[in-house]
Amino acid sequence: MVDGVISELGLSKVRGTIVGDEMSRGVSGGEKKRVNIGVELLSDPHILFLDEPTSGLDAFQAQSVMKSLTDLSNNNRLVFSVIHQPRSSIYAMFDKILLLSEGRLMFFGDASPPSSFSSGNGVDDLDIDPSSTALSYFESIGYPVPNHFNPADHFLDILSIDYRSEESEFETKARIQSIGDLWLKKEEELENEIKEDDIESQQKLNQVSSTNKGEEEGGNYSPKSSESNESMFGIGSGKERRSWIASFGVLTKRSFIEIYRNKVREIFMF
Repeated sequence: MVDGVISELGLSKVRGTIVGDEMSRGVSGGEKKRVNIGVELLSDPHILFLDEPTSGLDAFQAQSVMKSLTDLSNNNRLVFSVIHQPRSSIYAMFDKILLLSEGRLMFFGDASPPSSFSSGNGVDDLDIDPSSTALSYFESIGYPVPNHFNPADHFLDILSIDYRSEESEFETKARIQSIGDLWLKKEEELENEIKEDDIESQQKLNQVSSTNKGEEEGGNYSPKSSESNESMFGIGSGKERRSWIASFGVLTKRSFIEIYRNKVREIFMF
């Protein structure tokens, strides 16, 4: 297990080297970070939470640590990381980003870096909707990322408060308030769409149920007809037993709706 972790994090060349501290020289800062991650990997976790894994590192070491985390995420692991001021090549490694300012959610969705920032880690090959990415979203609300500019730096610029003067503080706070309100509105619109779809599906279910009941009362009830409806809408009538496929479909949709509605709460807990 140890051999596998050492290899996975690219620490083979410093195997047997002391980690070191303030009094004795050891491995580099980036290697220390990877050793810390490796200690956690010994329990073979499926999910990793990391708080600023690149703090105190130079650009190259930060890139090395994040490359290791990207490799871990490509190996059936889910990696959550809080990171400040990532360089453009690090931003290009992100699948999804969550932006916060003043305790409010500003954006959550696909990062989708432009091709000019591609790190060669397969990010551009992800199956994502370009219209839902961070770059396209901020462009749609009037804050486009300048050409050849690091998206992470741009987001920090527009989502940070400038305390140099009362005027700049008021202006930046108003901008952050506006961006937060716009995202909240977008979330509410998407949730309403899900509710409308849910209502439409329920109406179809009720219509089928009423049709079956009418046929049964009119003497034209047909088990074959009921089975057909059950197969189409995932329901049964009375004591009839649903197929596991129909039940799975209904429960999957229900779970998706619940996960989406609770998403913001779970994000803020994190």
